[in-house]
Amino acid sequence: MKFVIWGAGTMGKRLFDLLTSNKVSAFIDIDETKRGQKLFDKPIIDFKNYKKSYSTDTIIISIMQYKEVEDFLGNQNFYNYLIFDGTEKHYFKFVKKFLSKYNSKDKIGIYGTNLLGMLILDHLQGKGFQNIGIVGEEKSKNNPYAHKFHFWQANEKLDYIVVTNEDYKKIAVPYRNVKIDDLSDCSIKMSEYHNPNLEKFKDIHMGKRCFIVGNGPSLTYKDLERLHQHNEITFGVNRVYRAFSDLKWRPNYFCMSDNFGLKSYGDDVKKLDLPCFFISNDYQKFWENFSDERFYQFYRIRRFEKNTLPPFSGDISKGVYGLATVTYDCLQIAVYMGFKEIYLIGVDSNYADSQYDVKNHFIENYYDPGMKVNSFVTYSAFLAYQSARHYAERHGIKIYNATRGGKLEVFERVDFDSLF
Repeated sequence: MKFVIWGAGTMGKRLFDLLTSNKVSAFIDIDETKRGQKLFDKPIIDFKNYKKSYSTDTIIISIMQYKEVEDFLGNQNFYNYLIFDGTEKHYFKFVKKFLSKYNSKDKIGIYGTNLLGMLILDHLQGKGFQNIGIVGEEKSKNNPYAHKFHFWQANEKLDYIVVTNEDYKKIAVPYRNVKIDDLSDCSIKMSEYHNPNLEKFKDIHMGKRCFIVGNGPSLTYKDLERLHQHNEITFGVNRVYRAFSDLKWRPNYFCMSDNFGLKSYGDDVKKLDLPCFFISNDYQKFWENFSDERFYQFYRIRRFEKNTLPPFSGDISKGVYGLATVTYDCLQIAVYMGFKEIYLIGVDSNYADSQYDVKNHFIENYYDPGMKVNSFVTYSAFLAYQSARHYAERHGIKIYNATRGGKLEVFERVDFDSLF
C-alpha cells in the first residue's frame, strides 16, 4: 500500500517515521504557506492535487482535529482514508515480532480496517502470505479496500484471526473455533513502556482524597490558598507555576505531557522547587543529559481507536493512556496512588476559539507571545473523562467536579466551599 499523510506537523512526522519513506507519496496540509514545499523529500499538496495525482493512495489523517477532515472528506463522498491511532514505530516492531509465529500457509483473517490492520495485512503480504484477508466486513463497491485485499466469507475455516480494534467480543462467538489473537493493545507487554521507578507510588495514599488543579478561568488564588491551609494533597499542571509568586500554595505533584510545552518552557519546569514531578516521554529532548531524583518519566500511550473511550491504565509504571488533556494523565496517576476521592477544580473544559485567549486561564499572560501550543480538542477530552468515570465506578473510586461553572458534566458536581 502507498499512503498520503494529511497533516505536515508533529503527528505527521511521527507517522512518517512509522510508515517509512517508501510507503509515503506526499503530505496534505491546509496551511497554504507549506504547499509547494517538501517534507522528508515528499511534496506538500492540497486535496485537489491529491485527487489529480495520488488518488489511488490511501489518506491517513494525522491531525488532532481529525473529525473536521472526516466531515470534509464525507462531503466529497471520499472514504479511502484511515486515522492515525497513535501506533508508534517500536509498537509495530513488537507486533511484527508477534506475527512471526504464523506460517505463510496459515489462513489468517484481520478484524479491523484501521491503520494497524492495514499495516499488518501489508506486512504479511510482503512476507509472502497468500491466505490472508479481512473478516467481519462486507466486500462492496463502497468499501475502499475492496480492490486491495481479500474478504473472507463468514463460513470460511480460518487458522487465526488478528483483532486490531476494541471489538474483540463481536467475533468471539461467531469465530469460536478459531484462534483469536488480540493485538489492539499490547502496550502492557512492552518493556519500552515500563518504568519500574514508578512502582513506589502504588497505593501510597490509599483511602485518602486529593485535588487535581486545572488552570481554567474559574479557579481563584483564594481557592488555592484554601487548599494550602488545609494541607490537601494536590496535583498541579503545565504553567500553574506562573502564579507561585503570589501564593503560598504549592502542588505535591506536578504533571506535564504537552510536547510543545516541554519544548517551550521545559527548562523553567526543571528549576521549580517542588517535591515530585511526573513528566511524559512526549518530548525526549527534555530528558537528555538531565537527571533529578524528583522527576519521574511516564510513557504516554495512544494505542486506541478514534471515536472510542480510551483505556484507563491500572498500572502507570507500564504506561499512561493519553488523550487531549493532562487531567486524564493525573487521574490515572492518582488512582494508582490509591486515592478514593478525587476532586477536579479549575477544569472548566470551556475554551475560547483561540488557545491564546486570556479568558482560557486564571493566570494572566499564561502563554508567551508566539509560543506554539497544542489545541484543546473538547470532543476527545470528554471521551477521556467518560472513560475515567467508568473505571472509577467499577473500582469504588469517587471522582467529583468541584469546578465553579464550566461545561464538564461527566462527573458529579460538588460545591468546592462545602468540602472544608
